[in-house]
Amino acid sequence: MQCKLSTKSYKNKTLFYLNFSNVKVWISNRLIEKAEKEIGYIRFPKRNAKIVATIEGIYILQYKENWNTFLFLMGDIDTVEMSFNILEDNVNILKVNYILYSLVGKDIIGRDIGAIISTKKNTVKVHYKKHSPYHQSENVFEILTI
Repeated sequence: MQCKLSTKSYKNKTLFYLNFSNVKVWISNRLIEKAEKEIGYIRFPKRNAKIVATIEGIYILQYKENWNTFLFLMGDIDTVEMSFNILEDNVNILKVNYILYSLVGKDIIGRDIGAIISTKKNTVKVHYKKHSPYHQSENVFEILTI
C-alpha cells in the first residue's frame, strides 16, 4: 500500500507525516520515497522501520534495522461494527482512525479503523470481526513483508 505524505515546513526543512484523523505520525527522512521535491510517499509493509512514541506523546516512524512495519486498515465502519486484535507478542502498535473524503467538496465517504504495527518478524497475524444486521464474519489473516 502506498500512502501520500503531508508536509510541514520547520526551520527551512520539510517534515513529512501521515495524517490520520486521531493522530499524526512523523516519518523519518530515511524511509520516504520522494517523487518530487515537496511530495513524499511511503509504502507498507516497510522494512527497517519501527513506530515509537516519545515522552511527549509524539509518534514517529523511525529507521530501525531488523524491524518491519505494517499498515492494517479495515474499511467502512459506518455500515458495520468491526474489531480486531493483533495475534503477536513483542510488537509496537498504534491504533489509527482514517476518514476518507470525497475528491469534490468535504463529504465523508468512508471511515476506516486500523493499526500501524511494528515487529521483528516478517509477518503479523490479525484476528478481526465484522458484524452488521445482515452479515457476520470472523477471520484470521497474515500480512507479509515483501
